[in-house]
Amino acid sequence: MLKVNLYTEGLNERLDSDIETVLYRVIQECVNNVIKHADANTLDISLIKDADGISATIDDNGKGFEAAKKKNSKALALKI
Repeated sequence: MLKVNLYTEGLNERLDSDIETVLYRVIQECVNNVIKHADANTLDISLIKDADGISATIDDNGKGFEAAKKKNSKALALKI
């Protein structure tokens, strides 16, 4: 079972529909990859909107992949 934690900040109004679609697709692909490949049981998603734009961070506690073994974090950060 995968526990998903969602944190949002500054998203009090709807975003432009193109931005919503891009965020949805990127997050959807990341979640699918975690489910298929990571063997994770926790997934943290953070969406923060500020004056600079929107930041999306996706982090899991899964096994990662070969290139990530040198790091402790397997987070993806996206700035729009």
